[in-house]
Amino acid sequence: MSNEIKHFRLTNLVLASAIALLISGCGEESLTNPPTTPEPPTTNPPTTNPGTDFVIFQDQVNSAWPAWDCCGGTTPTNPVELGDYGIVTEFTVGATPAVLGFVRSQTAGPLDISAYQAKGTVEFDIKLMSAPIAGPTNWFIKLESNGGAINAGGEEAEVSITAPQVNTWQKVSIPVADLANLGLDLTSVDNFLIYPAWGTGEGAVYRVDNIKFILDGVTEPQPDPDPTPRPDADSGLKLDLTQAVTDFGGSVSQLGVADPAVLAAASSSSQIIKTTKTDGAETWAGTTLGDLTAIPFADDRQKVSVWIYSEESSIPVLLKLEDQNDGEKFVEALATTTIAGAWEKVTFDFSLPHAGTVDSSVVYDKKSIFFDFGQPGTGTVFYWDDMTFVDADSTTNPDEPDLPTEPDQITLFSDAANPKWVAWDCCGGSTPSVITDSDSQYGAVTEFVINGPTVVGFSSRADAGAVDGQPIDVSAWQDKGTVSFDLKLTNDAGATDWKFKVESASAATAVEMSLAEAPELNMWKHYQIGLNDLASAGLDLAKIDLLMIFPAWGSGIGSSYLVDNVVFSSTGATSPTVPDEPTLPPVDNTGNLLINGDFATDKLDPWFQVGGGSVSLINGSVRTSAGSGGEARIKQQRIGQGTLVANQSVTVTFNMKGQVTDGGVVNGVVHTESPAGVSGTEVLSLPAPTNEWVEHSFTFNIGSDPEWGLGFTLGGVCGAVAGCSVAVDFDNIRLTAN
Repeated sequence: MSNEIKHFRLTNLVLASAIALLISGCGEESLTNPPTTPEPPTTNPPTTNPGTDFVIFQDQVNSAWPAWDCCGGTTPTNPVELGDYGIVTEFTVGATPAVLGFVRSQTAGPLDISAYQAKGTVEFDIKLMSAPIAGPTNWFIKLESNGGAINAGGEEAEVSITAPQVNTWQKVSIPVADLANLGLDLTSVDNFLIYPAWGTGEGAVYRVDNIKFILDGVTEPQPDPDPTPRPDADSGLKLDLTQAVTDFGGSVSQLGVADPAVLAAASSSSQIIKTTKTDGAETWAGTTLGDLTAIPFADDRQKVSVWIYSEESSIPVLLKLEDQNDGEKFVEALATTTIAGAWEKVTFDFSLPHAGTVDSSVVYDKKSIFFDFGQPGTGTVFYWDDMTFVDADSTTNPDEPDLPTEPDQITLFSDAANPKWVAWDCCGGSTPSVITDSDSQYGAVTEFVINGPTVVGFSSRADAGAVDGQPIDVSAWQDKGTVSFDLKLTNDAGATDWKFKVESASAATAVEMSLAEAPELNMWKHYQIGLNDLASAGLDLAKIDLLMIFPAWGSGIGSSYLVDNVVFSSTGATSPTVPDEPTLPPVDNTGNLLINGDFATDKLDPWFQVGGGSVSLINGSVRTSAGSGGEARIKQQRIGQGTLVANQSVTVTFNMKGQVTDGGVVNGVVHTESPAGVSGTEVLSLPAPTNEWVEHSFTFNIGSDPEWGLGFTLGGVCGAVAGCSVAVDFDNIRLTAN
């Protein structure tokens, strides 16, 4: 195989040398708020082929606009970006807070862009190479005139931009007229800055290119095609969600993101905003819209609706409307999400305010939304769209669909810790944890470890550590309802009897039963129990506060296992179930000297088990499982007896998949057997299996005396390594003479 190596030669390029800056007083300034801009450097870096005044940077250094770091001590560089970009400017944000960008040299002097006001734009491309260490943050551009607002009493215009994404170029375009409206003196522009919010960008590395002023960049906007109508969409004043928003308190928003829902009809607007309430965000973290349209409240018109996609239900959302010039004049409405993982219309009724009162004399032109209001941030993501000041109820009140009076399921755990139902160990001293399973279908799961005689499970009781936990009432679901969960054994300590137990009203009633099937090593199994069975056994379904899954008391010490999708359902299990294992197509068994190599008989015979592990038939294949210090193999003898001759060439093929941890191996052994003993041994060395079926084939010569044919052993072995496990499936085993 040949490799073509492409060489890139850069000629006639002199990169800008580092600029040493000494900024008077910079070290004295408070880091609470970013400085506008210290004085630009007085030394201009050398360059060839400088750009024009209106092209700040495009594929080459422009001596009129040197790149610059105000306070962090870094030196912007000019690496080569392969593809269409070529030479770019790269900025790095260090531990010291800083703003970075390009400054006008003293030789070039301030730039007059007033001719660009009518239809002009400033545009650039940006790509994030490394994200800030502290996580997502807000990003801005700022242009300054007459030396800036702080240093020289000049002016500035700061605009929030969509946060750049790692390894993705994105274009930013801002009308010059917007900069003028923010107070920038267009006749005397001297600084152009691009940076993450002050003090939050440490570790960020980003590249920019094609920074220029465009004379006719503003074009008449083309109307978006009509989106697929949302079910029950409100008519009224639609607020513009394409304008840059302002986040505060630890919220981070992105504009124009993709719809997270599969059902496009639920929300198909190009105005979708994604807001993350980051870990540690303030309880009052929120987002203010860029649209300053006033909300004209009237006696019969006091509702605002927002389409929201939340990962969880029962999330409080606050909408605050206020006078942008007088924050003391405001009104707030509080609503709650009712659906998890789907779009819903959430209506804020300001006739029933959370705080403040609607005053028809107030100009309510500032609008802020607060997700999970009153709770500290945990990294939860929300999507929102179609914010509408709803028309008067008497004219456009839409027909609301009949909503169920009760949910169709209650989830105790699925993919994330639930503080209202905490994982709990009664007596073993362990602390159950949430980990990520290797099977991507499951993701985050709860891990339990049995350290001694104990019971473990999920509790809503305060003494178990639950926060705001309440008993659940599923008595209305008794006839058709179920409780279900998924379970995978990750370390087998020999327990054969596994229990499921539910308690109600602080153990006033309780039901314990054995699981119909014991869990399997490294294999997910789905369990489902009818609520009527629990009620018939004496459980009060109206006050359930504890659910447990554990090996029988005193057994299984050393076991570890994973649990996911613990759900009470009204009409049967609706939580994800393990999909059927894919089966392999039948093979041509012509010439196969083995019997039942495809296990089509649903029996193991004439194969037999070797070793103390477990062997089972699953979906037309055989599974061998063993733990630390054990083995699990299948064996067949007298293969080709009376057919094979001395030293004959044979071929063995089979399909294999599974999982092996440290200390485990999989192999096959073929013995040439006769009354006199073994005259030949062939060891089939195998790689570690994967989760997908893989065919393996071996061709070799047998021994000199095959009077009794061949003996073939296949399976896995675990050494005496703590935590070792082998779980391997085999199918379509063939042995043919050549």
